[in-house]
Amino acid sequence: MTGFSFAGQWYIEPGYAERMRELIVPRLEAGKDPIPANLLSQSTPPIDAKLSRNEQYMADYFRQENGVAILPINGAMSRSGDMCSYGNESMMRWIDILNRDENTSAIVLKINSPGGTVDSTRAFADVVKAVGKPTVAWTPFAASAAYFVASQCTEIVVEDQLVGGVGSIGVLMVLADQSKALERQGIGIQIIRADGSEHKALVNGVEPVSDETMAELKATLNACRSEFVGYVRRGRAGKLTSNEVFSGKMYTAGEAVRLGLADRKGTLQQAVQRAIQLSK
Repeated sequence: MTGFSFAGQWYIEPGYAERMRELIVPRLEAGKDPIPANLLSQSTPPIDAKLSRNEQYMADYFRQENGVAILPINGAMSRSGDMCSYGNESMMRWIDILNRDENTSAIVLKINSPGGTVDSTRAFADVVKAVGKPTVAWTPFAASAAYFVASQCTEIVVEDQLVGGVGSIGVLMVLADQSKALERQGIGIQIIRADGSEHKALVNGVEPVSDETMAELKATLNACRSEFVGYVRRGRAGKLTSNEVFSGKMYTAGEAVRLGLADRKGTLQQAVQRAIQLSK
């Protein structure tokens, strides 16, 4: 990744970024897209691509009789998914199909997830943001990457309960130092790198992490967090009431509504009804 990451999909050459800083940074802080809409050409294609037979079957599978499609996002999120959850790539493909399906009037993302990997989360969020129909996220629990995606929906409905909630807007990395455990077992490990491979696997759980490598890791984490915050500001523009939501804390349904992380409390059925209202 090169250039200066303002937020979202804008990665710009460093020199140009510095010249544009006075324009873009204030817009991000105000919860707006980095570039004013009148300076951008319309790049979203019209929804007129005819669905294939397989795509139509998929659209019919998710869509209810009321025209609202419900997509489940369960468990940890990742690009390809696993036995307990669909992958982000599959979800993005299905959203594209439903966006092009003339019989689908709105999409509800039914989310129950602790989040997931940074990889592909931004792409998933961009697909949700680009949908040309109302999108409503309904959730009893949406943390981290799950909230990253949910924040790009038209509205967010949180189940009214004392546990769960939304938030965890932040980024972390867990490093496990195995050196002492190996030493107690009488196991000594020596890592030998080929000439010219001095940067190979510098974070391995055995060798101490140098100050330089730690600084690089921290810079990457900070960049990811800035991107996360930028997306939430964009998706919830004009709704957030406090910057405290960016500390990584989770919030209950009532707190989420009060702080602007969610629009209302309600059941899945109420979220579907809200999607129907928005589609009209």
